Amino acid sequence: METPAAAPAPQAVPGEVLTAVNAAVIVPVVRLDSADTALRVMKRRWKDADVYLFFNEGAQASDHTVTLMSKGRIAEAWDPQTATVTPLQSTRTGKNLIVQLKLSAYETCVIVVR
Repeated sequence: METPAAAPAPQAVPGEVLTAVNAAVIVPVVRLDSADTALRVMKRRWKDADVYLFFNEGAQASDHTVTLMSKGRIAEAWDPQTATVTPLQSTRTGKNLIVQLKLSAYETCVIVVR
């Protein structure tokens, strides 16, 4: 199976559909400094932390300033393959935490905020 050469093209979403989706989403999970159709994210809430799984579906590297919607104060990158935990530089702005996210093509990253 060959990997795609480029990220999927942006979808054209009708205005009424976008309005309905935005009305159904109470709070966004993350905010990026610029749009990226290849970047996927999933957030889960643990008892004492927020866990974000990022996946770059694109053939190009991804580099973003990411605002995490989390009340936590400490951000860490968890590597499930090596069982290592690395502290991440972060900035607190109100109720959110800002981190720098750099992913290679097809790379994943787990960020835990406590």
